[in-house]
Amino acid sequence: MNHLKDLVLSLRPYQWSKNILLFAGLFFSLSLFDVPLLLKAIYGFISFILASSSVYLFNDITDLEKDRLHPVKKHRPLASGRVKKTEAIVLSAVLFFLSLAIPAWLINALFGYIIFAYMLINLAYSFYFKQVVILDVFLVSLGFLLRVIAGIVAIGVPISQWIIIATFLLALLLSVGKRRGEIINLNDGASRHRKSLNKYSLSFIDNLLNIIAASTIVTYALYTLADETVARFHTHMLILTTPVIIYMLFRYLYMLQHKNQGEDPIIMVIKDQHLILGGLVWLIMIGAIIYLKLQVGYYI
Repeated sequence: MNHLKDLVLSLRPYQWSKNILLFAGLFFSLSLFDVPLLLKAIYGFISFILASSSVYLFNDITDLEKDRLHPVKKHRPLASGRVKKTEAIVLSAVLFFLSLAIPAWLINALFGYIIFAYMLINLAYSFYFKQVVILDVFLVSLGFLLRVIAGIVAIGVPISQWIIIATFLLALLLSVGKRRGEIINLNDGASRHRKSLNKYSLSFIDNLLNIIAASTIVTYALYTLADETVARFHTHMLILTTPVIIYMLFRYLYMLQHKNQGEDPIIMVIKDQHLILGGLVWLIMIGAIIYLKLQVGYYI
């Protein structure tokens, strides 16, 4: 039973929350209560859980020796020896083929191609690009973007340029913040864990974070006011959700630069009540505006 638990933990189940991005297209296309489309999105969600778990296992296999030198990662099931390398290789391969089987049976071929592209990008990242400064965070961010695109492809709705830009910027913010957390927490051992970390400086990363955060805010505000958005949702009210986005981004930057967190963005978000509450408030506001057509007497 303990060994089974270790196998599950090696899949990093807490990281599966990233795959919620597959429901973005469903939510913003006003199809959340369309049962056939909802089922396709759920199948897609499961596919990406399998694919991402396969990737996490593969990354742990390739980084095995380096993870054993990491103060936190050395406790992972594979790095600690609780899961054997051969077991991880077999499980990673099985999960990969299952992730492709679900789209073939239940969704569509294009979704399967996106899963395959996701896997290829992660292979390229693991073998080479994780050591290339700037390109490393771009490829990690692309993984987030592919989740959103896959969710849209699964239900067959048009892809919005706004959701593409906003998702990529937000993913880039998290990826750059992760690099900052790694440099802070690993100190002199950062370059031993990943060579590219030696090419980043805190001042450079902080400048990038400020630029990306500002770009994210402007992009989101423009999205809420765009003619395309107003025509789709028949409201100008979405602009009222912008302060919540600004607060959450400021809170994230505060946690990075004053609390020296961010090496694992998912853990940081889960543990921070302010970010969780901000996300819930944003979802409630968005849902009320686009699904309930709540106007509260506001007109432009």
